Amino acid sequence: MNLTLEELKEQNAKEDELAAGALKTDTEIEDQDGDDEPVIEPWMQETEEEEEEQTSDDPSQNVPVKKFVSLKKELRGKISEREEEIERLKKENEELKLSAPKKNPALTRPKPENYDSDDEYDLAISQYDEARLQETYNRNRTKEQQTEATRQAQEAIEKAMDIHYERADDMLKTSGIAKEKYIAAAKNAKGVFSDLFGDSGEKVFDNVFSRIGKGSEKLEYFIGVNKPAQEKIKTLLKEDPLGLSLAMWLGKENQRLTNPIKPRTNAPDPAKTVNGEVNTTGALNKYKKKYDAAKSPQAAYDIKKAAKAAKVDTSKW
Repeated sequence: MNLTLEELKEQNAKEDELAAGALKTDTEIEDQDGDDEPVIEPWMQETEEEEEEQTSDDPSQNVPVKKFVSLKKELRGKISEREEEIERLKKENEELKLSAPKKNPALTRPKPENYDSDDEYDLAISQYDEARLQETYNRNRTKEQQTEATRQAQEAIEKAMDIHYERADDMLKTSGIAKEKYIAAAKNAKGVFSDLFGDSGEKVFDNVFSRIGKGSEKLEYFIGVNKPAQEKIKTLLKEDPLGLSLAMWLGKENQRLTNPIKPRTNAPDPAKTVNGEVNTTGALNKYKKKYDAAKSPQAAYDIKKAAKAAKVDTSKW
């Protein structure tokens, strides 16, 4: 329906208060067009020489200064959680030590000369035989429990590693890294543990990486293609054979390497309007398309008014 000039002026006065909020109910502004530079994520960076150990414990040595503040904020929570987990494990370990059954003195078969009567001796022999049976039962039961606990733990590790390599397979499909290159990197990462633990190295590796969770596949690749990271692991395990220092370091590295990176763009800076207010090409294109597609003068007017409220230059429409 076409409106007269007076009717439009009256409607404009009513809609001035609503113009500022016009964008709040609108759809997202289209992304700016521009060619993005390929981004090399941290876990994909290879370092063969040990000129500078980029795997330092200090996150500020691993990332650009401008990213350090936000990364530190994210790491603070993660590190706190890992420290609490380590303290919990320490406490559990101490409790297990305290609750471990104490070894009873070795049973000694009673001798007749130590008893005043045959009845006392027969009773002692009966108690001795019963104690031996109980001891044998307890020993076998403990062994069965240990065997079952070991089986369950190994099953959990194998399941976690299956998931680890499923993520690795998905990662290869999206990253463009050749499968052969990942396999070589994984071999190098496992080799670090084999150098330290011999034939048990691969089991130790699986035990460690099964506990890392999401991102372990990227961490494995990163370690495999970075000599400084490999040397760092060896140093940490030599200094702390229990592996708590290594667990802390791996957790921090995993967080650093999998931290999302915002892609860089070569798109020019947004144009500015005459009054100095920043305007985006996306907003301009969005409202201009709607304006050109308007099916009535009133619809075109409404769109143009909303565009002005969004600081879009409509002087050439």
